[in-house]
Amino acid sequence: MSDIDVKAYLDQLRQALPYVPPLPVREIRTLHRKRDFGAIVRLIRRTMNVQVGLTIHWTNGPPPKRIEKAKAWISLPEKMPYYGSPAFKKLKLDIFILKEFLETTRYDEFTIAVAHELSHVVLESIENPLRKEEKAVDLTAMLLGFSYVYRMAAHTRRVGYNVIRRSQLGYLSELEMNAAAKLLVPSRLRAKGGLLKYARERIAGVVYLGIIVAIWAGIFVSSQWDKYQIAAAEQNKWAGRLPLRINDDLTLVDAYNGLASITRVFQLVGRPANLSGFEASVRNNVCADNKANIKKGISYINEYRIGVNELVDRIEIASCP
Repeated sequence: MSDIDVKAYLDQLRQALPYVPPLPVREIRTLHRKRDFGAIVRLIRRTMNVQVGLTIHWTNGPPPKRIEKAKAWISLPEKMPYYGSPAFKKLKLDIFILKEFLETTRYDEFTIAVAHELSHVVLESIENPLRKEEKAVDLTAMLLGFSYVYRMAAHTRRVGYNVIRRSQLGYLSELEMNAAAKLLVPSRLRAKGGLLKYARERIAGVVYLGIIVAIWAGIFVSSQWDKYQIAAAEQNKWAGRLPLRINDDLTLVDAYNGLASITRVFQLVGRPANLSGFEASVRNNVCADNKANIKKGISYINEYRIGVNELVDRIEIASCP
């Protein structure tokens, strides 16, 4: 599935839909700890102002064949009444959520699944031209209050014992989700979310709960905070400028920071003929431009791709001659 123009899609959606600032997740997190999933669904419905009757079914599945890998799905009438009309408010809809998903999901993953399904209701009821496009459905959920949750949970990595496990919820690629977050999530929340996400993806289970407190308590007096600020400033240099054409063969399409690193994603027109020479040139250029930051402990990671999925090379520069 090819990447979309996220800004163009959001501009089109905002012609018919309001922008809802990111919903604070504290209440959802509390309800999830209590295992009150029904209350979470009702909270999401209220936030998105989907005024329909909704029956929740906790099911063993299977999902419908057209969405075989779905964690949740909703049944819609063939002809949807227009949003806000008396007929719309009288609707009785059924939402189905897999029991297996409930048993293993985090609060933010559960929220994404439900918000996505209710976004189908919104787009169908206003007959939006993008209503059949699943990526537009995810963007609708982000637009209507759940951009921060998507930022934190739509794409995750688990790191441990030399194994990286990646997971995805929804249909947006990581590049698309990051682009949408830059447009919809305030910069303050993006910085906070990036740090929390960095910690959560690298620290498993109960250990995360204890260590994240220590990180927030000690980070302001540690060199790691200084490194994070530098990396975040590097990422912010590219905000609103991407994609950025470097030359006929190279385009910078994404830039994001870790705790002490900046990753830049480039799209190539073709594979370099001399890969080792290409890598040497990249290292020389990065060191020439960023030697001072590298000496402070910042790593520069350049990823080069053809299209969206084909990774040609990944070069990490953590030291310079």
